[in-house]
Amino acid sequence: MRVCAHIGLHKTGSTWLQDSVFPAILRGTDWRFFEDRAKVSKDKAWRFLEDFDPERDPGRYMISCENLSGSIDISRKAGENWSQYRDCIEFLEHRSYGLGMIVGFRNHKDWLVSAYLQTEANYINVKSLDDYVEEFTDDDLSWSRRVREARDSGLPVFFYFLEEVASDGNKVVDEICQFLGIDPACDGLKLSEDVRNSRKASSISTSVYKGVRVFGRSAPGRALKKSMRRVSGGRIRIEYDRAAEWASARAASIGGRRRATPALHLSKARREFLEWDMAEAMRLVEETRGRQLKFD
Repeated sequence: MRVCAHIGLHKTGSTWLQDSVFPAILRGTDWRFFEDRAKVSKDKAWRFLEDFDPERDPGRYMISCENLSGSIDISRKAGENWSQYRDCIEFLEHRSYGLGMIVGFRNHKDWLVSAYLQTEANYINVKSLDDYVEEFTDDDLSWSRRVREARDSGLPVFFYFLEEVASDGNKVVDEICQFLGIDPACDGLKLSEDVRNSRKASSISTSVYKGVRVFGRSAPGRALKKSMRRVSGGRIRIEYDRAAEWASARAASIGGRRRATPALHLSKARREFLEWDMAEAMRLVEETRGRQLKFD
């Protein structure tokens, strides 16, 4: 594998991977980034993947771009997410230089609410949550179909769920290291505890990793800094600041009020479809990973 492309999905811990995990576990290896960090824009990602020449570009490269596999913006059209993901897999499948993928998923209901709140924070006059959700087709929301599409490509793929990161972040990082062919490096990782605490402590944010949003603005990076450093034996120690505590103080200081998480109303047919699809996606990922996944 000469290139690994983390292609999303959105709202599945992508920023945690881009800003914290990838820089730490790849330090001191022959893996490198296309630019200064793992995350690149969609246009740059396409150009890099299309133009990569293993003879001209030594080493192995990690790139990350959620927009390769879809969008959560209000400008997207119904069915566009599935077609964009399918086109991305087909494009990557025909690269001849050795390519692997990392793809993340999340419980559909939590994913939809989180995607909506991020969109609401970035746009004016956003529709209601229920209207926003209706613009996703069943194909757009079928995680199991996405797993099958990636597996059928024949490319190496590492699938994960955000929920298992909260349950056992150490194991997920170790398995990513194994997938990339590098030594495991997550000694001291306390992500699981921090994710659970953050979810319980704050109603302002539904995004655990990207940063706490207060009235449409992301909290400063320095307040949410995740400190990662190599310790003895080349392993990684990760320390997380308490984003929820900062957000509560910030909201109080500006006299604001907490954002209420909107209720999601799904038809019986769609609710049953999403429940089935989540179970089927887990079954397929368990087959690929070679072990049973356990998380809340």
